[in-house]
Amino acid sequence: VEMLASARKQKLPIRAYGLTQHYREIFEITRLADFLAINPDEDSAVAGAERSTT
Repeated sequence: VEMLASARKQKLPIRAYGLTQHYREIFEITRLADFLAINPDEDSAVAGAERSTT
């Protein structure tokens, strides 16, 4: 949560990838998923990050 707050203050996007279903559910329940992108794998996270910076 501290990392998320720091990134938001600096207007930097955060992405998570490779989460198990258990952690995906935790991110949804705690609403962390509202503040970061969740990708299935590293390649899609990198591709999404590249699209968001261009």
